[in-house]
Amino acid sequence: MRNDKYFVAVLGSLLISIFLLLECKKKPEPEGIVARIDGFEITTTDFTNQFKIKYPNVPLTEATPQSKQKVLDEMVRQQLILMEAYRLGYDKDPEMINQLNEKEAELAAQEWVYLAVGQQPINNPLLREYYQLMQKRFDLFHIRLNIDTPDKEEVVKTKAKEIHRRLLKGEDFRKLAATFSEHETAANDSGKIGNLDCFGLPKPLIAKLHAMKEGEISEPIQTDDAIYLLKLEKIYPQKLADFDIVRTEIYEELEKMQQHATTQKLLKLEMGLRKKYHFTLLPENIDFFCERTKKMKSRSDTLGLFSTAEKRKNLSKTDLFVITIGDFFPKVLEHYWDSLYQRRVVEMLLEHMASKRLLKRQALLDKVNETPKVREQFDTWKAHLLKQYVIEKEVLGKARLSDDELRQYYEEIKNSFRVPTQVMVQEIFCRTQEEIDHVYRLAMAGKDFAQLQKQYSQDQETRTNGVLGPFRKGEHGQLGVTAFSGMRVGDISKPFRYRGGYSLIKLLSYEPERIEPFENVRERVETQYLEKHKERLVNDWLTAVQKNHQIQLVKLP
Repeated sequence: MRNDKYFVAVLGSLLISIFLLLECKKKPEPEGIVARIDGFEITTTDFTNQFKIKYPNVPLTEATPQSKQKVLDEMVRQQLILMEAYRLGYDKDPEMINQLNEKEAELAAQEWVYLAVGQQPINNPLLREYYQLMQKRFDLFHIRLNIDTPDKEEVVKTKAKEIHRRLLKGEDFRKLAATFSEHETAANDSGKIGNLDCFGLPKPLIAKLHAMKEGEISEPIQTDDAIYLLKLEKIYPQKLADFDIVRTEIYEELEKMQQHATTQKLLKLEMGLRKKYHFTLLPENIDFFCERTKKMKSRSDTLGLFSTAEKRKNLSKTDLFVITIGDFFPKVLEHYWDSLYQRRVVEMLLEHMASKRLLKRQALLDKVNETPKVREQFDTWKAHLLKQYVIEKEVLGKARLSDDELRQYYEEIKNSFRVPTQVMVQEIFCRTQEEIDHVYRLAMAGKDFAQLQKQYSQDQETRTNGVLGPFRKGEHGQLGVTAFSGMRVGDISKPFRYRGGYSLIKLLSYEPERIEPFENVRERVETQYLEKHKERLVNDWLTAVQKNHQIQLVKLP
């Protein structure tokens, strides 16, 4: 409920009074100090950098005293909040330590991946290089030999040299490509690529093609994940517009190339880590998990689904950690609740979760978190999280709001709690007109609709017994249109075309537009009230706690 916003101006009266008090007693200060809070100094450099962030288009020499004071006030304010967090010991709070440890691991993993992937920055020299490479297109044949793991590299090199030897002896390139190439369509296309531009293969291959003649066969060429052999069939010279005209197009193509390459490299890195640390799925427990989650009819159907002992069951394991039901289920429930009965979905989610954890663990084992870049990022995040945490605990968490205050605020914003008309229906789906007409006749003859749904509906998703909703007007396509077409509760619609087949529905409930009463939304009202009055509450708190600190304003630049 409490988001992280940078806080705006400190209480002017507080700082002005301190400034006037100290102005009478100030001594000559070393040049470059703007303010002191306890032992912390705000330097001219600190202030200048912060001023540029706040007013990027205003030179400091042309700034008004008021704008300078505003920036300094905010810097002092932020430092006071941080110092209070340390004074109150929130840097040692177990919950805070967990957050910081997780953030440190996350930053380290990001840097580890960045270093491992090692993409070249897209700058002007690279753009011009590709502009030159765009001058030609090619028809060619290729053989790709994958280097799945580092330990296979020498084996693949030997295989590539043998194929190259056979090509030089005159064996047919297409036949060898169909036999040995490891790209997916090798058997059908014999390695043929037509009208290839410079974005279609890795740069070392494109550069080699530019140096080759028609009919020439390349030696083995190694890239990050494969070794290639090329045979150039035909060259197509290209006429291009000026570089400045096509620059954006080149940038976009390179960006797509790098995104794809990064994804592929990351998947390979993750697969390598899973293998290195012996990631193992535990089928028996996964089957138990899937069987139990079949009982869920909605996202909220979790009460009593797993006992305390069952939550301790391991779904997967590595040399470094296990993933239990209790660990896994809450993290995937929000987005995947209706697919958790499918074993392959669960396995993929476990692989993903384990891979991300292994990246973090590997980065920490490699001490990437101790590098200057990550330390700087972490220190910035640590200050941010501590300030956010102390505001949560000391200001917003301790605010005492009466029902009268909240009810008054509720009256101001109650239209935001307006709930539009909603309906709930039960659907029977059949693939053919004949089948749905038969079911419709049975329904009109008085047969129980729920039993008909269970017996005749051919929808793949049957766990909710065809019940949909509550939902609003404009949702669920033609089914929604039918539900809001004037039906009354208990009515059964005529069959209609829907989702490649035919459906009919029974209207189970109709809830007219309403405004949620205060009792139902009290917590949301409180959240919004605190957010609206956050600045005032923080200022009041700072006024009370500033006595714990010595603040000295020296001189604005």
